[in-house]
Amino acid sequence: MFNKIYIIGPVGSGKTTFAKSLSNKYSINYYELDKVVFDDDNGNIKRTDEEIAQIFNNIIKKNKWIIEDVGRKNFIEGIKKSTGSLIFLCDQDDVWYPLGHNLIPSNV
Repeated sequence: MFNKIYIIGPVGSGKTTFAKSLSNKYSINYYELDKVVFDDDNGNIKRTDEEIAQIFNNIIKKNKWIIEDVGRKNFIEGIKKSTGSLIFLCDQDDVWYPLGHNLIPSNV
């Protein structure tokens, strides 16, 4: 089983629902990167780039995680650290291009 799972998909594609389901099934914490970028506890204010980087780096240092995101550039390191479990939720309008051996959404 993979311990580092990265789920990418457009808004409304079911990323969070899927991440919660995997989290419950495998007892791995999941992280919504929207909550890393925006501070829910303080009026949904966008965090500074430094705060975002610190929180994100603390997440990807863990031995197990499930991350869900829309595929932002500043989180590429998490995609690289996923242990073979890179899940793309997409529809027919999404455009993808190769980056090394991984597929990365064109908006990254």
